[in-house]
Amino acid sequence: MYLWKRGNGFTYQQRIPASVESKFGKTPIRVNLGPLSAADARKRAIILSATAIQMMDKPDMTRETLVHSLRALNEELKAIKSARFAKGVAAYGAQYQGKEYREIGEDELAAEEDKKLSHIYRDRNALLKFQERLETIADALGKDAIAWEAERGTYQSVVALLGSLDHQNTIPVELNQPNPLSPPVRPPMPSPTMLVANAASRSVRPPFPVPTTLFSAVVSSRVKPPIPFPVVPVAEAVKSASAEDVKASDPRAFTGQTNFGVAGRVILDARRAALASGDKERDRYEERLEATFAAFLDVIGDHPLNYYLPIHLQDFATVLGKVPTNRTKHPIFKDLSLEAMGAKNDALPEGERVRRLSQTTVKEHVTQIKLIWEKATAGVAHVRDIRSFNVTMPAAATVAIEREGLPAASLNKWLADVVNPLVMRKPHKAWLPLVGYLTGMRLTEIVYLQSSDIVMIEGNEVIDLRLPLIVDGKPVDRQLKTKTSVRVVAMHPLLRECGFIDFAKNQRGLGGFVFPHYHTAQDPADAAQKQMGKWMLALGIHETQRQVFHSLRHNAKAWFRIHVGDGLADKQCGHAASSVGARYGFKALEPEEIEKIMAIPAPRGVDFTPLLSWRQAQ
Repeated sequence: MYLWKRGNGFTYQQRIPASVESKFGKTPIRVNLGPLSAADARKRAIILSATAIQMMDKPDMTRETLVHSLRALNEELKAIKSARFAKGVAAYGAQYQGKEYREIGEDELAAEEDKKLSHIYRDRNALLKFQERLETIADALGKDAIAWEAERGTYQSVVALLGSLDHQNTIPVELNQPNPLSPPVRPPMPSPTMLVANAASRSVRPPFPVPTTLFSAVVSSRVKPPIPFPVVPVAEAVKSASAEDVKASDPRAFTGQTNFGVAGRVILDARRAALASGDKERDRYEERLEATFAAFLDVIGDHPLNYYLPIHLQDFATVLGKVPTNRTKHPIFKDLSLEAMGAKNDALPEGERVRRLSQTTVKEHVTQIKLIWEKATAGVAHVRDIRSFNVTMPAAATVAIEREGLPAASLNKWLADVVNPLVMRKPHKAWLPLVGYLTGMRLTEIVYLQSSDIVMIEGNEVIDLRLPLIVDGKPVDRQLKTKTSVRVVAMHPLLRECGFIDFAKNQRGLGGFVFPHYHTAQDPADAAQKQMGKWMLALGIHETQRQVFHSLRHNAKAWFRIHVGDGLADKQCGHAASSVGARYGFKALEPEEIEKIMAIPAPRGVDFTPLLSWRQAQ
C-alpha cells in the first residue's frame, strides 16, 4: 500500500502481488481519494487495502471489477462525510426559518420547522456515530494483533450493522457442523497490519475473513452464516430494499417512477380534505394551487418524479412571463397551451396585445410549485430537490406594480360623488369608500359586517371582528385573511358625524348584514370589488393595480402611523407586528388605545364637507 498527495488530494496505490500478476497485471491499482486530511487519508487507504487483498483471492475476480469496487467503496465513504455536511446546512436553514416564522407570529409553521430540525439532528448524529465507528475499524486494522483483539467487539458490531444493510447481497449456505446451533470455530486472527503488509509475498488465502467491501461484509450467524455475493454499492442495496418496502406499503408511497401528475394530485386532494371548512379565502388559495399545478404540467409535461431538474423551474417561469392575463376571457386563446398563448399574443399588433402576467404573479406560481413539489417528494429517494433553485424573473413579464394610496385630489373627488343623489340611492355602494378610508378595513371585512358587530367598549363604539357571524340564528366562524385580522377596529368620530354608524346600526335586512345587497351574489366580496372598480373608472381615479379600492387601506395606514405610531396602526389594520417585542402585550386594542385613535385629527387635505352637509340636511 502506498499513499501520496498531489494538487487534487491524496491518491491511494495498491501493488499487485506476484502470485496474482498473471490475473491482474503488474500495473498497480490507483484510487483518487480526493482532498482529505493526512489522518483521514491513511484510515481510508487501510480500509481499501484490506478490501483489495481479500477480493484478489476470489477466483472469479477481474481487474476491472476490483478497480470499480474500490472506487465505489471510496465514493460511499465520501458520501457519508458529505451527507453530514448537508445535514448541517439543512439544520441551519431550518433553525433560521423557524426563527423567522416565530417573529411574524406563524407559530404552526415554526413548530413544523422545529419538527424538521429534530429529524435533521437525528440523522446527522446517526451519520456522525456511523463515521466514528468506521474510523474505529480503520484504526484497528492499522494496529497489532493485541490491539486488534481489543477492538474486535466494535469491529464485529459494525460489520453486523453493515451486513444488515447489505443482506440482499448475500446468500446462505449450509455448514458441515455436528451441531448447527453451536457457533463456528474460527482460527486465531493474526494482525491485519501484517496481513496487509505481507500479502504480496504470500499466495495462500488469509486465515480469517476480511470484509469484501465495507458495505458487503460477512456477518456471523449461528445457523446459516452468509458468504459474500458479488459486490454491490450500498445505494443499490438500499434502493432494492426500498422497492420491497414500497410493494407492501400504502399505494400513496411514491417512488421516483411515479408521475408528478399523480403525486401532486394526491397532495392537493389531501390538502382540500384537511382544509374543508367553507373558508372562501382558503378555497381561493387552493384553486390557485390547482391552477399552478395544471400550468406546470402544461409547460414542462407530466413525467416521473426523477425526471425533473431544478432548471425546469426556470423554464416554467420563462414561459409564464409571456402568458397573457385573464387568458380565459379572450376567445383567441381558447384551447391553446400556455406557451402557444404567449406566442399568439406576441404575434398580435402592439395595440391589441393583452398585458402579460406580472413578475409578482410569476413568482407566486414558482413558490406554489415548490410547495407542491416538497410535499409530493417527501420521503422519495433519488429525486432532485428543485426547491433550492433561484429562479430569475423573466424580463418579458410585466414589471411588478407597487400599490399606493390615493392622492387627496382623488379622495375629494370620490367623497364628493358619494352624496350624489343617484349614488345615495344605493347606500350599499355609497358608504364603502368612507368606511374603508377611516377604518383601514379590507373590502371583504366591510362587506361581511353585521349590525351586531358594532359594540361598546367602555363608552366607545367599535367594530368587533372577534365575534362570529350570525347566519340563520346560528353562530358561524368569521372568515378573515390572517390570524391578526381577528381584532377590534376603532371608529373615528367622523363616521358618526357623516351618518354611517346610525345607518349601520339600523340595518335589519338580509341576514343582519350592513350591506345585504352584495349577499345576493355568489361571491359578495367580488361583486363589491367590481362595483368599486367601475365607480373609480367612471370618476377617472382608477389606475390598474396601483390605485384601486385597496389603496384606501394604504391611506388609512399612513394616517394612523403619523398620529399613533406603527404599533397601533398595525393593530387597527390587522397587520402582524414587525418584531418579537412588538408582539408582546394584548392582541386587540385596549380602551386607552381606542381613545387615542378616535382622538386623532382628520386627514390633512381631505374634504369631508359634502358628507357633513348631506348629513345635516337629513
